[in-house]
Amino acid sequence: MIQLSTQSTTDIAVKLYGYTTGIIDLKFTNQYTNEVLNYTNVTAHHSIRASEILMTAMTYPVGTYIIEFSLRTPKTVLATQLAYISGTDVIGEDDFKAYTTGDGTADIVYPNI
Repeated sequence: MIQLSTQSTTDIAVKLYGYTTGIIDLKFTNQYTNEVLNYTNVTAHHSIRASEILMTAMTYPVGTYIIEFSLRTPKTVLATQLAYISGTDVIGEDDFKAYTTGDGTADIVYPNI
């Protein structure tokens, strides 16, 4: 799942179908409201190892989305990903702590932000 934030920029990795270069369109479908938001005309650049798309800041409502990445010409769906856009910084994982019987403190899985 992709985690995005309205507060800070985030690098994400998405496996796209095939080796992509060209114009990419992204379709965000809110899973609560079914509202569709489009982010179009993103140029894909590629290196030997990966394709990269750079997006400017966006102000989509907080919520859970399905994002469809599509190559414009020829029209090809490259990937479909679940995403969550939060109103705060992206939730991070805490360091793993081994369980000790009777230690009296619960392990923290996600920090409070």
